Amino acid sequence: MPVVGGDRTGNLERAVRWIGKAAAEGAELILLPETLDLGWSHPSARTDAEPIPGGEPFRALSEAARRNGLFVCAGLTERGENGRIYNTAVLIDRSGELLGRHRKVHELEVGRTVYDEGESVAVFETELGRIGIMICADGFAKDLWIGRALGHLGADLLLSPSAWAVSPEHDQVTEPYGNLWRRSYVPICEEFGIGIAAVSNVGKLEAGPWAGRHCIGCSLALGPGGEEIVQGPYGPHAEALLRVEMELPERSPIDAWDEGIGDEEFLRHFEATTLPHSEWNHRAHLKVAFLYASRFPFGEALEQMRRGIQTYNQAKGIETTPTSGYHETLTQVWFRLVHAAMRQEGEWKGTEEFLERNSQLLEKRSLLYFYSRDRILSGEARSAFVEPDLVPLPPDP
Repeated sequence: MPVVGGDRTGNLERAVRWIGKAAAEGAELILLPETLDLGWSHPSARTDAEPIPGGEPFRALSEAARRNGLFVCAGLTERGENGRIYNTAVLIDRSGELLGRHRKVHELEVGRTVYDEGESVAVFETELGRIGIMICADGFAKDLWIGRALGHLGADLLLSPSAWAVSPEHDQVTEPYGNLWRRSYVPICEEFGIGIAAVSNVGKLEAGPWAGRHCIGCSLALGPGGEEIVQGPYGPHAEALLRVEMELPERSPIDAWDEGIGDEEFLRHFEATTLPHSEWNHRAHLKVAFLYASRFPFGEALEQMRRGIQTYNQAKGIETTPTSGYHETLTQVWFRLVHAAMRQEGEWKGTEEFLERNSQLLEKRSLLYFYSRDRILSGEARSAFVEPDLVPLPPDP
């Protein structure tokens, strides 16, 4: 799709149209370019970037995904914490919910004049398979470490919103575009048996450090063995919708967590942020509290839980705001209640026995025995631990 630098409204309208076209052709997922809202490295990023998921660009893509019933992976310009600007990709499910985000880690040097760099990678569980996201130059980071990290995290498919740009003098006949990406992608496909799809926009870069260069499409998809499935047309006007059918490798299911997964593997997936977001619920919080409390002294276990939840939330794109995201008081209270219950009786065989014999902890409303609703839902309680205003918590050991 064409991306016009600084033209947020026009770019989003074009993206929404492409989502509708893909849905009409029976697509289950559409991959769109890097920073499609404002254009890669365009100076407007400093003034016009918006938060994710709260901003207009995300809302437009989210609504289009929900309306058309397909997954959307797309690059956006994000205004993050402390006003930092990130080159970000989002993964949105069929209902319009944010499954996760990736902030570009390996930004080109010229891009660092506009964007802060991300610090982590993650794989997101979906009904289509486990999807890892990287953005453009992430793909050729030293030793291909980003693609390899996503492979080690269990990805079935890597998606890469991109903005592939060349000088106006580039000769496609004598120097066909795409070999850099084949050298970067094929080893990952072969080593891990995963597919990779990368999509670039088209159009001229009108401003920024690469002003005058042309984004030329040439979008590319490789299968799990590294075989080329399709390459899109070349040129600043080569707009196209490419249909890709890819058979992903069958892997052992990891979605029946409470029925088929042991405590050690559960904790390993939590710490690696590969636990599906759909499984990160109240029961999972209690299990994490029990497992850390079983392994470490009180203070160390609580700190492990706090840090683990914050890392998991960041990897899954769960932003902390005054009304959502990480909640300091809830984290500490549930840990303290789990720890108090564990002290009342001696040995436990595991989380299932513990929760079966302490089923009162599964009732989230039991927190209102200690806190009034206004106090526990306050912004103060979210950002820092506050003591109960109704009944004191069990004393710490």
